[in-house]
Amino acid sequence: MVSKKKMGLKLLEMVDLLHKEKNIDKELIFSSLEEGLARAYEKANDDLINIKVEIDRETGEKRYYQIKEIVDKVYDDDTEISLKTVKKYDPDAQVGDEVELEIKNVKDDSRISAQICKQIFSQKLKAEECNILYEKYKNKKGEIMSGVILRKTKNTYYISIDNSKIDVVLGPREQIRNEKYNIGDKITFYIVDVKKDLNNTAKIIASRTHPEFVRKLLEREITEVFDKTIEIVNIARDPGSRCKISVLSHDMNVDPVGTCVGNRGGKIQAIVRELNNEKIDVIPYDSSPEIYIKNSLKPAQVSSVTVNMKEKAAIVVVSKDNYSLAIGKNGQNVRLAANLTGYKIDVKTDTAMSNEDALKAAQDLFKK
Repeated sequence: MVSKKKMGLKLLEMVDLLHKEKNIDKELIFSSLEEGLARAYEKANDDLINIKVEIDRETGEKRYYQIKEIVDKVYDDDTEISLKTVKKYDPDAQVGDEVELEIKNVKDDSRISAQICKQIFSQKLKAEECNILYEKYKNKKGEIMSGVILRKTKNTYYISIDNSKIDVVLGPREQIRNEKYNIGDKITFYIVDVKKDLNNTAKIIASRTHPEFVRKLLEREITEVFDKTIEIVNIARDPGSRCKISVLSHDMNVDPVGTCVGNRGGKIQAIVRELNNEKIDVIPYDSSPEIYIKNSLKPAQVSSVTVNMKEKAAIVVVSKDNYSLAIGKNGQNVRLAANLTGYKIDVKTDTAMSNEDALKAAQDLFKK
């Protein structure tokens, strides 16, 4: 039979080896061992509770204790001990105190100790790898990256980047409508968030539907957007179908719309292709809500706009021929225009609304 002294030295050797090879703090190893041994002892002894283990940091010797509460009358032998019994060796004991009762003749637990050391190694190594990956990528939030589609689980795709072990997750809601992905395809995405979960797994939440994905693509393709000469004021998007972008130039010599569209539409078409042929309307921003709303409803021609700035609401009058364009298929054009400008937009035709009606509607709008 191996002596307690030799068992203790062997335990210290395991702790030292784990510390040196994996750079895990010794005190963390000891405390994890103590917790693990206590839980293992409880499980091996009919789910005993309140077990505590202490390991001598110098000798490696282990001592087992059961913690009990001091009471006047014992109702539960597993958790309570009488004051009368404790008074025999501790005259200062009082009801309500806790006492640690050493458990003698604990069987050889060296095999359990080795198993717990192995578990600690596995858990701490996974946690450390998770921390390293998280620290590496946490500042990438809000950026775009490219990677290769590695695998698919149900409707979720996992992307490999930089030959890294980090999980890049492209969920169903973050995928452009009707876009097909194949294993091995190269794909560009926007980083919505970088997280660590309870299982010590670092993951990147990727998106191709986020409005900011369009902003980052514009910054990549257009120098004037990247250097802030042209400001992207807002983006309203129906991913895979249509997108409206309002732009403002901080240089009077730079046309924001023309610069973003590019010669023969070259610049904007590069972004359209990246977005699976999503239509993009580039609209000049204007500080006047009337003009801004009018611009946002293009390609429809607007006859008049009446706004209530307090209520953030507007009545727009268009000709009968422009009504369908203003509304758009399934209301898409007016919905995107409302999202872009921040105004609730009510579109009327000039045939359905006489000048008198328009004046009354405007007056009603301002009464709100």
